[in-house]
Amino acid sequence: MSTRAAAVFVNHGAGPLPVLRPVTDPDHGPTRHFMESTVPNLLGLLDAKTRPTAIVVLSAHWEDDGVRISSGTSPYLLYDYYNFPSEAYNITYNAPGAPALAKKIHALLSDAAIASKLDAERGWDHGTFVPMKLIRPAEDIPIVQLSVVAGWDPTLHFKIGQVLSVLRDENVAIVGSGMSFHPNWGTPVTEETEAQARQFTSALTAAVTEPLVAARMAALANWEALPFARVCHQRDEHLIPLHVVAGAGGEGRAQAFDVHKGMYASFAWTADPYNRTHGPTRRFLESNIPELLGLNDLATRPKAIVVVTAHWEENYVAISSGESHRLMYDYYGFPDEAYAITYKAKGSPSIAQKIHQLLGAANVPSQLNPARGWDHGTFVPLKLIRPAEDIPIVQISVVAGLDPALHFKIGQVLSVLRDENIAIVGSGATFHPSRSIVDIKRRARKFNAALTEAALQPDVEERRKALKNWALLPHARDCHQREEHLIPLMVIAGAGGVDTGAAFDVDEGIYTSFAWRC
Repeated sequence: MSTRAAAVFVNHGAGPLPVLRPVTDPDHGPTRHFMESTVPNLLGLLDAKTRPTAIVVLSAHWEDDGVRISSGTSPYLLYDYYNFPSEAYNITYNAPGAPALAKKIHALLSDAAIASKLDAERGWDHGTFVPMKLIRPAEDIPIVQLSVVAGWDPTLHFKIGQVLSVLRDENVAIVGSGMSFHPNWGTPVTEETEAQARQFTSALTAAVTEPLVAARMAALANWEALPFARVCHQRDEHLIPLHVVAGAGGEGRAQAFDVHKGMYASFAWTADPYNRTHGPTRRFLESNIPELLGLNDLATRPKAIVVVTAHWEENYVAISSGESHRLMYDYYGFPDEAYAITYKAKGSPSIAQKIHQLLGAANVPSQLNPARGWDHGTFVPLKLIRPAEDIPIVQISVVAGLDPALHFKIGQVLSVLRDENIAIVGSGATFHPSRSIVDIKRRARKFNAALTEAALQPDVEERRKALKNWALLPHARDCHQREEHLIPLMVIAGAGGVDTGAAFDVDEGIYTSFAWRC
């Protein structure tokens, strides 16, 4: 079966700074981290079976009267930025060009009556080489860079994306390189501006993630009507690559990613190799969570993982404390293979004992339990997140009564474990109804949007208060008639502390994941 490549929009950052600054940099680190860690997964770069044969990059930094197409065999780099340190002008990126693919793009656009021109002379600007340096440092995948078209007609660029979408069926990826927030150079970015940018990005996300192509095209054609659109983009050129990617995405809802502070968003349409209902969840667990937990790098890999599961409830915090744990197949009516799943990671009695002591010191009742097995709230996600089964796990229960404030406090108590390189994972669901409700998907999206705003409050006390009152959020009880599947999020939000949280749309705006990282 042939592989369908992804269409992804990335925020390329400020000039060369994502390449020059470390991931710990508060301003440029999140952009770098997203391009180094998440985008390679979205593009299928880490597996030879899904790796694209070439990448087409739409750069905000090349503008022409028609679509200009780089067609050289080895384009040079255009250091089209100024007043940066000397190392900014020594960056290299030696991936090959793809003249045959460039000619094919030219022919496709010509057939669609869209003016285009091959250009074998122009080099790649920083809208291409900066993100690609981070996304694919191996420099082994051919690249064709395209310009945006002067006038920045959003509908024209959406149609360009639709024309290019056929390349995805030939395993050629489409990458739009721009910014979802890009005020004019020198414009002061105040707290008020940041708040306005978040409102714009939220509305933009709703437009981009329209699942129907016609609705998405219409919403993006009217992007200037979104709240504070012209505060965020006095000129359009950095947003226009997104229109191309949105056209190339085709039918289906994009994944949306909060890259930094709710102001910078990335979007992706990827081929779903799994069952359409459960594939997005599996893909997120397999592809995104390992990066968020630092599992792919020995230097950042946690020494243990504490899992708060929605499927274990006691009158106190129960803590799995055995050296090893059987699996509890606590589900019914599934095929035989569901009861043959294995997961043989070790437990950690010493960490379990430490958790017990920490909770005792905070007057939170807890008990060690060396006998109970791991339920599917632990072994199902961990089977996908860490199939190597080499990291010790401690599972803990939620507390009967499901008090959100208590569970937030439990997270605050557990947060000290993060300083010892022990990760905290909450396993539940942001949407878990127990009855059929009319128009439930629309209601679930409204609830998830409001829940995201509450969970991402940067002030810890404001976050606690907002989540304590989660049942007052729109359609809360439609989405959770009983809240046990939401309660693990309260623990994680407490454990997040002062770190900046990020939200990830896992599936159609209905299921959201959250992460807090240093």
